[in-house]
Amino acid sequence: MKHTSLLVESPGSIAAARREHVAGMQEQRKMRIAHYGRTKSAKYQGKVVPADSSATNTISREEKRCSFITPNSDPIYVAYHDEEWGVPVHDDKLLFELLVLTGAQVGSDWTSVLKKREAFREAFSGFDAEVVARFTEKKIASISAEYGIDTSQVRAVVDNSNKILEVKREFGSFDKYLWGIC
Repeated sequence: MKHTSLLVESPGSIAAARREHVAGMQEQRKMRIAHYGRTKSAKYQGKVVPADSSATNTISREEKRCSFITPNSDPIYVAYHDEEWGVPVHDDKLLFELLVLTGAQVGSDWTSVLKKREAFREAFSGFDAEVVARFTEKKIASISAEYGIDTSQVRAVVDNSNKILEVKREFGSFDKYLWGIC
C-alpha cells in the first residue's frame, strides 16, 4: 500500500497530472460562468481559455469533450456540454430550472428538453419559485394548453416551487440546502 501512495503523491505521476488537469478545468469553468452559469458559445470561438494565463497554447474544446459528443451531436447539446455540464450552480432560479428540466427529461432525451428550455422559462415565469407557487388551477390549465406541457407535470412544478419556498424559509436558500448535503 505504501508503494501505491508514493506513486499517487509523487510529482509527475499520473494521479498528480490528473489532479492538475481537474484543477485547471475547474478554473476554466469558473472563468466561463456568466449569468445563471451560462456563457455565449461564440465568445470562445471553439477554444478553452487556459487556466494559466502564461500558457502559450490553447487547447481546442474537441480535445476536452466526452466521448459521447460526436460530430453528429446536436449543436444545442454540444453547447450545453461545453458551457454548462459539470459546472457547479449556486443560483436558486437555475437550480429550480434544472430540477424542472430533469423531470421533463423522463421518457425523453436531454437534447429535446434543451430545445424546449426557453418555452419552459416562459411557462414558469423564469423559474421564480415565488411566482410559480401562486399559480391557480386556471393558470395551470392555461400553461398546459399554451405550451403543450402535461397538466400533471405543471402541477408537479407548482408543488416543487412550494417545497423550494419551504426549504428557503428553513435554510435561507435552495442553494444552501442542496450544497449543504454534499
